[in-house]
Amino acid sequence: GVVSRDAGLEEVLELCLDLSPDGLPVVVPTRARVEAMLSGAPSELPSRVLGLVPPLYREATVTRVAVAAVMAGCSPGHFPIVLAACHGMLSEEFNIHGVHATTMGASICVLVSGPARGLVNASTGCLGSGHRGNASIGRALKCLLYTVGGAQLGGTESTTLGSSNKYTMCLAEREEVLSSPKDTNVWTPYHTDRGFDASVSVATVLPVTSGPCQLVDVFTKDPQELVRQLAAIAVNAGYSRSFAMLSSCLIVLSPEHYELLRTRFPSRAAFQQALWTECNAQVSPFIGRTIARVKLSVQVLRPMLAALISLVGLVLALLGRPQSFCPKFEASEDMHVVVAGGDAGKFSAFLPGFGVGFRGMASARMSVPVSRTITGEASGTLPTVSEDLDTKVPLKYLDPLAQPTLAPLSLATRRGRFQGAVGLLDISKGCGKEFLDRLEDLFRALPDPPVIHRFTKPTFSRPAPSSLRQETLALCSHVVGALAD
Repeated sequence: GVVSRDAGLEEVLELCLDLSPDGLPVVVPTRARVEAMLSGAPSELPSRVLGLVPPLYREATVTRVAVAAVMAGCSPGHFPIVLAACHGMLSEEFNIHGVHATTMGASICVLVSGPARGLVNASTGCLGSGHRGNASIGRALKCLLYTVGGAQLGGTESTTLGSSNKYTMCLAEREEVLSSPKDTNVWTPYHTDRGFDASVSVATVLPVTSGPCQLVDVFTKDPQELVRQLAAIAVNAGYSRSFAMLSSCLIVLSPEHYELLRTRFPSRAAFQQALWTECNAQVSPFIGRTIARVKLSVQVLRPMLAALISLVGLVLALLGRPQSFCPKFEASEDMHVVVAGGDAGKFSAFLPGFGVGFRGMASARMSVPVSRTITGEASGTLPTVSEDLDTKVPLKYLDPLAQPTLAPLSLATRRGRFQGAVGLLDISKGCGKEFLDRLEDLFRALPDPPVIHRFTKPTFSRPAPSSLRQETLALCSHVVGALAD
């Protein structure tokens, strides 16, 4: 909806704070600025729906994304990148509901590769401040989660500590460094390793739970020694060594480290395999606890099994054949390696992903990186302040918080007894089953016990599958969920 209000300069400045979803001032989304933003992607229909934004699962139309991009400070040239990133963020594989809601503090990182990377800083300070594209593109996604999705800090966003990544995280790969003529060992761009043509621009959204965890290196001249140092950071980045099978990790190599590594590793895949193997060697003394905790239900036997497995892993590492039955990262390709940063400085960084554990576990692959093509060429310009704001007439802007009114919810009538079957839903987090076991015992001890049905979500970080929701609706009049945290 359009809001009209009398506004002098002070009122406009105050409005920039009133509309803010993250505590920093935003750009007021006037109609002129939103239309200018839409001109950055002229082939897009403003009414097209990119997906549903949790936690309220409202529609993200192209216009609503444009409003968020204006608020975040994007230029029309950034808008095609924002649209591609939004499309990836709202995909089922990325699971933005789990990423944004977790107490772990996960957030979204946008990686731009291909020709559009020129709109984003890939050089000095690429993970920090100082560049409009890096600051505003990631922030636009955050604005969308609040204005359209209805997210609230302390409510559906329950991060324990949080991080500055929650404001924005966006970078580009410095592909110019990859094509350096110094020798023939040059790596291909990141997006081509993911199956895209080199001429195509791609936005990849990656879940990051912490970091950047930086390796400070000054003296290393041997590429294999550098791999060992990088692995020492990787195995502890965000997760302790006893956590295995991480679903993903973003690794940002500085140009100086890249120049050294490519003298031994002719491709990104070769480096990924070497780093994956070295990580497995370094976690070998600790994997016993991981496997015993996951695979053995008899607690008294866990220390013995843990010691035995760790001993086997340590012996294999000493023999130069590191174990791979309980790897630190699920696969070498789950280590997403890009080259970025300034020319000077032997520093590289790790940003671990969201998901850990063997396939089939509730905590495994809770979110995975998703790549989407950036369509259209950058175009359009924003109006000047004098064109946009005439303080002699009421200021008109698109209300970013305007949404259809939801029907109010009310508690069901308390009748003193349960009428109909009761469902007990385990969300697959620790101790949920034990809680529901006790609750079921109490139900069955009632003089007139209800029929009990037990249900389990495949993973706690994602909404329940439609089939599970339909089953509970068909069988139960009441559902009790065992939550956690």
